[in-house]
Amino acid sequence: MSSPEPYKIVVVGDGNTGKTCLLMSYIKNEFPIDYVPTIFDNFTTQTVVDNNEHKISLWDTAGQEVYENLRTLCYPNTKCFILCYAINIRQSYANIINIWIPEIRHYSNNAAIVLVGTKSDLRVKNSSKFVTTAEGKRLCSKVNADSFIESSAKIKHNISEIFVEAVRAIKKQDRTLHCSDKY
Repeated sequence: MSSPEPYKIVVVGDGNTGKTCLLMSYIKNEFPIDYVPTIFDNFTTQTVVDNNEHKISLWDTAGQEVYENLRTLCYPNTKCFILCYAINIRQSYANIINIWIPEIRHYSNNAAIVLVGTKSDLRVKNSSKFVTTAEGKRLCSKVNADSFIESSAKIKHNISEIFVEAVRAIKKQDRTLHCSDKY
């Protein structure tokens, strides 16, 4: 059974964290070589989750602060935020709490969140430069995200799983909101 209207999923995080590469790897099965900062982009596709087909509308946003006013125009009616940090850029990890959680909660308090550590192919074992998996899991718990995944768009690691988790989080959120509306 297909969902009647696409689930709106917005990808957010600092600039240069791999948001566009994540989407291109998922939608077009290709990895962009050159970095071109995104201002805004939108894609609609279908995905199968738990044997059901779902339409999803994927929104790619600018991570740069200068585009904040434009970016937040994408937030209304969002069902799930894919919240990205790059494991090789510790500041992008810190900004999940400093910038991104306050921003998305201000505009959309009920949306699901999938926390994604991008660029996992770059991690060097035992290097303190990189955000660890354990740190990602702790952050997931701290920000009350629905799930946490590490991924690499370059080697296509866990890319589809991100969107499966997003749809599952949306469906769980919809059930929770539907049940709470009855009381």
